[in-house]
Amino acid sequence: MPPCRTPRAWPIALALAACSPPPPHPDIFLISLDTTRADAISAWGMAPAGRDDLRGTTVTPNLDAMAAGGVRYAWAFAHAPTTLLSHSTVFTGLDPHELTIVRNGYPLGPSYETLAERLKADGFQTMAVLGSSSLARPMGVDRGFDSWDESFSVARKHRHEATAEEVTDRAIAALHTRSSTAPVFLFAHDYDAHGPYQAPGKGRFGAPTAPYAIERLTTTCRTEGCTPVAADIARVRGSYLDEVAYVDEQVSRLLAEPPSRAGRIVLVFGDHGEALGDEPHRPFGHGADVDPFATHVPLILVAPDLAPGVVDTAVGLQAIGPTLLALIGDTRPFGANIDLGRLAGAPGIPVEATQPGTSGPGWNNRSNEHGFIQGNAMVIEAPWLDEAAHWQHVDGAALPEADPQRPALLASLQDWMARSPAFTTAHMDAATREGLKALGYVDE
Repeated sequence: MPPCRTPRAWPIALALAACSPPPPHPDIFLISLDTTRADAISAWGMAPAGRDDLRGTTVTPNLDAMAAGGVRYAWAFAHAPTTLLSHSTVFTGLDPHELTIVRNGYPLGPSYETLAERLKADGFQTMAVLGSSSLARPMGVDRGFDSWDESFSVARKHRHEATAEEVTDRAIAALHTRSSTAPVFLFAHDYDAHGPYQAPGKGRFGAPTAPYAIERLTTTCRTEGCTPVAADIARVRGSYLDEVAYVDEQVSRLLAEPPSRAGRIVLVFGDHGEALGDEPHRPFGHGADVDPFATHVPLILVAPDLAPGVVDTAVGLQAIGPTLLALIGDTRPFGANIDLGRLAGAPGIPVEATQPGTSGPGWNNRSNEHGFIQGNAMVIEAPWLDEAAHWQHVDGAALPEADPQRPALLASLQDWMARSPAFTTAHMDAATREGLKALGYVDE
C-alpha cells in the first residue's frame, strides 16, 4: 500500500479517512431457481403456478420473508426460456443476439467477460455449486470461478443432476473453506423445479408425477385441448409446487449461514418458467414459448442499506451483473451496462425462444417465437407458426387495438431481429450431446 500523503489543509477526519484502507466488500450470494415461474413464489400474490384453488396459500415462506426484507421485482423477465442462455445473460449482461448462443449445448464463447471474472479481479473468492449438467464446464460459464462443483448424484439417461439439499450441503461446505480475508461470491444453482416433478419426501400439494403421465396429458392436450384433463394438470402443478417448496427450504438453510462482518448481498432469480398446461400444443416443458408462463420469473435482491420495496417496472435478467457490481462500487461498464438501479429510460427487454430448432437461412432462432417488452406491455411473434404479432400486458391481459404502445413495440422487436447474428453450429463431445438430448435441448 503506498504511503499516505495528506494535504495540510484537509480536516483531521478526512485525513484519517484518506489514510484508511477501503472498507471490505460484502459477500455476494447469487441463487438460481431453475424452471421457476414467478407465480410459484407466494410473495407475488398470484395463483400458485396457475392453481386458483391455492390462491392465498403459502408455498415459499422463506423466499417470501426475503422478499419482504428486500426489493422484489414484480415483473422480471428471462431473455430466453432455457437454462444455458438465460444464465449466460446473467453472467455477461448481454442479450441472446449479443451472445450468439442458440440453445443449451452451444457454449458461451471465450471472448465475453463474465461476472465471476470481474468479481475475482475485484478481490472476491469465487465459488459455484451446480444442480444440473446443463451448466457443466464445457458450456463456458465456469470462467472466473476458483471452484466449480458439478458433483451430480442423479443420472437419468445421461442427464446429471443434484438435489437442492445436496447443492446446499456442498455450498455450505465450500463457504467453510473460504479465505479469512477475501469476500465471497457464491453461485448456487437449484435445479429441482425442472421436470420430472418428484420432490423428496411427502407431497404437500400433490403426489410425484411420473413421466408417462406427462406424456399422456401432452397427447390429450394436443388432440383434444387441455380442458378434458384439467384435474390431472392441476395435480401436475401441485407436484411442481412441491419442488418449489422443497427448494425454498434449502435456500433458507443456505441463508442461515452467518454473514461476514461486511454483510451480504443476496440475489435470487428464476432462469425461466414452465408451461404446465398453459399452452395446449406444448403443454409441458419450456423452450418454444416466450409468453409470461415461460419468461416471467422471480427476482429478489437484499443488500446492506437497500430499502425494502417492490419495483413494478419490467426488468430483464441481463441487469443482474451490472447491478451487483454497482452495489460493491465497481462502476466500470459491464455487458450492455443495464443496471436495476437506473430503470428510468431503460431499453426494452427482448425475449427469444430456443426451440423447436433451426429452419431457413440466417440466425438459428430467427423463425422461432420471439418478443419485446417495454413498460407493462409486450408483443410476441411466432414466424414458425405463421402467426400474426399479438400484443398483451405483461400480466397476460390483451392490449387494446388502439393502444399507442403497439407500433413502438413492434418496431423495437423488428429492429432487434434485424440485428440478429449469423447462423452458428455447436461443437460438443458425445457425452455432452447425449446428456442434452435427454433433456430435449439438442437438435436431432
